[in-house]
Amino acid sequence: MNELFTMAAILAVVLSFLAWREHASANQRDAGLLASIAALTGVGALLALI
Repeated sequence: MNELFTMAAILAVVLSFLAWREHASANQRDAGLLASIAALTGVGALLALI
């Protein structure tokens, strides 16, 4: 694994946690935004492996 993949994967996990926390506090708009950014970060992490 390279450093770029590791950093992007950690960022995706942190953003997913923040989205879950926003969803738990009933802030649906921010939760959706954070979940979308986390998904894009995860895709970027997978592309970093190529």
